[in-house]
Amino acid sequence: MKEKISEFLKSKSFYITFSIFLAIGAWLMVVSSQNPKESRSIEVPITFVNSQILEENDLVDNSATTLPTTVTVKVSGSEAFVDRLQPSDLYVEVDYSQITGPGNVTLEIKEPVCDTLGVYVDSYYPMTIECVYDKTVERYIDVEVDWNEDVTASGISIVSAVAEPSNILVTGYSMDVDRIASVKVNLADMGSKISKSGSVSLSCHFYDKNGAEITRDFAGEKVVVRYTTGKIVPVKYNLIGAPADGYYVVSHLPSVTSVTLTGDAEVINDISSVNLSNISIQGSNKNFTKGVNISDFLPKGVSAVGVSQVDISINISKYATKTVAISQDKLKKTGENTGYLYEYVLSDNNLQIKGTESALGRVTDTSISYSIDVTKLGEGTHKNVKVTFELQEGVTMDNIVTCDVKVTPLATPGENQPQPTEPAEPLE
Repeated sequence: MKEKISEFLKSKSFYITFSIFLAIGAWLMVVSSQNPKESRSIEVPITFVNSQILEENDLVDNSATTLPTTVTVKVSGSEAFVDRLQPSDLYVEVDYSQITGPGNVTLEIKEPVCDTLGVYVDSYYPMTIECVYDKTVERYIDVEVDWNEDVTASGISIVSAVAEPSNILVTGYSMDVDRIASVKVNLADMGSKISKSGSVSLSCHFYDKNGAEITRDFAGEKVVVRYTTGKIVPVKYNLIGAPADGYYVVSHLPSVTSVTLTGDAEVINDISSVNLSNISIQGSNKNFTKGVNISDFLPKGVSAVGVSQVDISINISKYATKTVAISQDKLKKTGENTGYLYEYVLSDNNLQIKGTESALGRVTDTSISYSIDVTKLGEGTHKNVKVTFELQEGVTMDNIVTCDVKVTPLATPGENQPQPTEPAEPLE
């Protein structure tokens, strides 16, 4: 190896090559000394390569602004070279292979290349290009039908509503079409109350994934909506019989209070309610549920939408009891004769009452009013005279309270002395 290097250094080729380099170096030193260093900005056209990728992927430029076609390049070097520099002496490239599909793209501008000896690229602007590339797509989207009961006349309900066609073809840029999360038509757009089955042509509304309407960004699409109506009627029934002694019905409730009827319109028009069978509570002392097949109570050709059975829940509870103190002092007396002395003795100083828990909770010894009428009682002792009690709603007596009344004249009855004319009525 050393022998080859030694042989080359002694060869004529080495001296020729070395002489050339010395000459170039000397020339550069002369030029540099006679031409000071200078900086300059120059507009260089951009060369776009691999543009066939756009066509192969059906992509189009959908940017909001026009893409730049030149780059401002700042160069520096010897004055003589920089002054003679032309845009064609530099090369700036953007490679479209950076684009992989529709969307926002940041294209990188490669660093400018200058082949002129003694000229250097200091900087360039812009270094990137922001752009949007998209393509036209087609997509079928299902159409939903929306409505609420505000669109129907009183007593009418919409049983079903379907769009024809059930989906629509949307054509546009993929980024726009991909924004569509749902397409709907609303029967409220009819502008009038629906009273019977029919059809209507309605415009579609477009919504994004957040529920915001974006209809303005798409061409108007219309579909025909065919809707079926039904008549809303109440469900009725009767409770018959009485619960077991000491029990009462707390509440009763059907699983549905109304149903929507469909079928023969003429027959339905004459139906104002669905009257179910009587529900017997005779002798019941616990809760129970009675299931009733609603079709058994509908005319032929009429059906209830979504309801085959009505379950009626009966809540039965035992009466609660309560003891309330009473006294002669609070007994109200009517019909006393001023010529007589009256003495009263109640048969019981406690009143037993029964009722619901809530009703008994409102009863106190001061909230009960009780009275006795002695208008027809003459002289003597009267046993078991009726005492009348005024009780709150939902409360009844659970025992009988009477009163013994002794009537004594204050003086010997005179000619003008009033006296009772009828005997007392004993309490049965």
